[in-house]
Amino acid sequence: MTRRFIMRPRVGGLIAGGAGSAFLTVMLLYLATHGPVGDRVFWLVLAAITLACAGIAMTMVVRRPAKELVLTDKAIILANVAIRFEEVRMVIHDKRFYGYQALEVLSASQKLTIDKSHLRPGAFDEIHALVKTRCKSINV
Repeated sequence: MTRRFIMRPRVGGLIAGGAGSAFLTVMLLYLATHGPVGDRVFWLVLAAITLACAGIAMTMVVRRPAKELVLTDKAIILANVAIRFEEVRMVIHDKRFYGYQALEVLSASQKLTIDKSHLRPGAFDEIHALVKTRCKSINV
C-alpha cells in the first residue's frame, strides 16, 4: 500500500510580514522627503533596510515549493530522503508552543520532520497512525 500526501508550507505570515515591511518603507520614504534635511539619510537607510526585508519575504513566498510525502509498506520518503521502517530508531510526536505539532522520524543517519500545518486537515493523524502501526516496537 502506498499513500501520498502533499505538504504545502503556509505562507500567510510571510505575506503579512512582507506587506507590513512594504508599508513601513512607504512611511519612511515619506518621512525622508518631508522631514528636516539632516534626518533624510537616517530615514532613507531605514527605508532601504525595510525594503530589503519586504523583498526577502516575497522571495521566500515564491520559492517555497510543495513537497510530496510518500508512505509505502517499507519506507517513508520525503524530498528524496527515504527512511526504511526497520531503520527507524525513534519517532517523536512533538507538541510545542502555540499549537505547533510535528512528527519526527529518526534513523541512525537521517531525520524527517513532518509538520501538521503543512498538511491538509486530517492527514497528520492518518500519517501518525500509519507510522505508529509500522513502528510497533517504538513508543510514538
